[in-house]
Amino acid sequence: MVEITGIKFLVILFRLFHVANAQGICSCPSSPTTYTATFEKNLKSLLASIAANAASLPGFFYNTTEGNSPDQVYGLVQCHADVSADECRSCAAVATSQITGSCRTFKTAMCWQENCLLRYSSEHFFGVADVPRHSVQNDKGISNPSQFRSIVLSLISKLTGLAATNKSSLSYATDAVPYADNVTVYGLVQCTRDLSPAACRLCLNNSVNSILSCCIHKQGARVLSGSCVLRYEVYPFFGKFSKPTLLQPPAANGPISPGPLPHLPLDNPSGNSGRGFWRIMTILSTIGGGLLAACILLIVRARKHMEKVRYERETSLLEVNGQNYQHGTNYEVAMVRLRTVQAATDNFSELNKLGQGGFGPVYKGILPSGQEIAVKRLSQYSGQGIREFKNEVKLIGNLQHKNLVRLLGCCTEEEEVLLIYEYLPNKSLDTFLNDPQKRELLDWETRLNITMGIARGMVYLHHDSRLSIIHRDLKAANVLLDEQMNPKISDFGMARIFSGNQTQANTKIIVGTYGYMAPEYAMDGLFSTKSDVYSFGILLLEIISGQLNRKFNHAHQEARSLVGFAWSLWSRGMGLEFVDPLLRERSPTREILRCLHIGLLCVQEDAESRPTMSSVLLKLGGECLALPTPTIPAFSMRKIKDGSSKSQSSSLNGVTYTEVAPR
Repeated sequence: MVEITGIKFLVILFRLFHVANAQGICSCPSSPTTYTATFEKNLKSLLASIAANAASLPGFFYNTTEGNSPDQVYGLVQCHADVSADECRSCAAVATSQITGSCRTFKTAMCWQENCLLRYSSEHFFGVADVPRHSVQNDKGISNPSQFRSIVLSLISKLTGLAATNKSSLSYATDAVPYADNVTVYGLVQCTRDLSPAACRLCLNNSVNSILSCCIHKQGARVLSGSCVLRYEVYPFFGKFSKPTLLQPPAANGPISPGPLPHLPLDNPSGNSGRGFWRIMTILSTIGGGLLAACILLIVRARKHMEKVRYERETSLLEVNGQNYQHGTNYEVAMVRLRTVQAATDNFSELNKLGQGGFGPVYKGILPSGQEIAVKRLSQYSGQGIREFKNEVKLIGNLQHKNLVRLLGCCTEEEEVLLIYEYLPNKSLDTFLNDPQKRELLDWETRLNITMGIARGMVYLHHDSRLSIIHRDLKAANVLLDEQMNPKISDFGMARIFSGNQTQANTKIIVGTYGYMAPEYAMDGLFSTKSDVYSFGILLLEIISGQLNRKFNHAHQEARSLVGFAWSLWSRGMGLEFVDPLLRERSPTREILRCLHIGLLCVQEDAESRPTMSSVLLKLGGECLALPTPTIPAFSMRKIKDGSSKSQSSSLNGVTYTEVAPR
């Protein structure tokens, strides 16, 4: 439990009364910081400049900086576009005074008044969409929540479009729509004018998500952020219709009641004794209300503290392969709250779905900072499951290489199992090889760059990382491409770690994808770094030919697989016929045929005859190195598994032959 002494209780009560009488909300970090005298001087100069220039520019927006690094300070003020210049200057002056008193010694602070926002920080924040900081709601509910929700969301969506796209709107929009008899819903949105249209829309969309989770069933609500404001009410509150209101601070960061303050009946026609009686009642009511609010505040804080302790206890330890790995000690993966992922993906909207993999569906998301992410959500029907999830978290948290996809965080909350990765806009390599139009974008220079990048990533896994890792599922669908078409290896759920001088291992559970498995692994469960080399060889042959091994179909050829087709042509001196027709006339054929030779060395049936990934990388980059003659590869795994050329279409023992969707 949270222990609170009598003195602390009185301090909290005093602060409660003090803040309740303030005409605004100021937000500071949870812990004060220490800054130099130079920074304090710069801050005072900046706040004075903001107060003096609040209404000097069109749109009542002013931003500036003072001083030089490391004592530089950034600040801005934004007034509502419907207020007068005098009202804007007055609001900025009040905000300046309040933020100085409430957030003294803080390097970052924000203050919201009824008609303006003031913000400063020691870090550059201009043009960046801020996250919602406070949600504010009216205490009264609504009679028809479903209809009201629809009307409010439609109104806010319209206003968001106006504020984010119409430059003449000064990033500000208001409107009113009828709801019921004699009831109208009024809405207001505004972004700070340093935001781009996309950043403005992002800020307002995050505010909408906040309202949906807390306040949509109330008659009025507002969300306050450092770069936008969103508000709706069932009474007019903006422009010439606005009523005087006071922003009340939220109890323990919870929702509070905006709108007009109730008028206490201080006048009594019966005389002075009546007025005295009402004064006494007012004082007693104020004290009683303050005590009640303080008690609620303590209860809420105690509950939040217990929730935090419970959450830390549940998420600080991840059990991996039967051992406990303390978060932050053996590997570094951030634990992300579910509500953050839900907001980023619009609650896993189908519109944000990127595809479907063996782990489950993959969604695109946008964090409040504007960073794009890819979220893998474990399906209850997944053939991989929790063991692979933990394995991936353990492994990729220890790996840092430009040719490996970055795991940004994970979430195990409310029965959801999520992995959050960096988003790569060009998706996976197989989407290019599988699409004739996209494949035209893959000239030889691009294909060679992809090949070299994959090789570097595999060398890092096998030899250069702290762990010696066998991927076991290297394939085109697990090679993602960034904006510059640089490859990043993904999906480490099936990977295994080798320790010490271990060079190979045996398993009864075969996992991976048919067509990419080395013969010794598919038949005997024996895997090593050389089984990854075999998978790399298949990838290299696919890149050269522009064909996917799983979709290879040459009815009139003796070869029954891409590997067999490559060997058949190369051994007869006809290797050029194996090359993608898009490359034959405009690419260095000698270099391509050398890569075909290297690919055949990688897919030899005898694992000992295959080169290491380090040797493969040297051979790819050194034309002067002599290449040994490859031996006959194992032509088709399909023949071994089912005795025919029929494609495998089902999963067995964790082996997949599905069309894995791009990330």
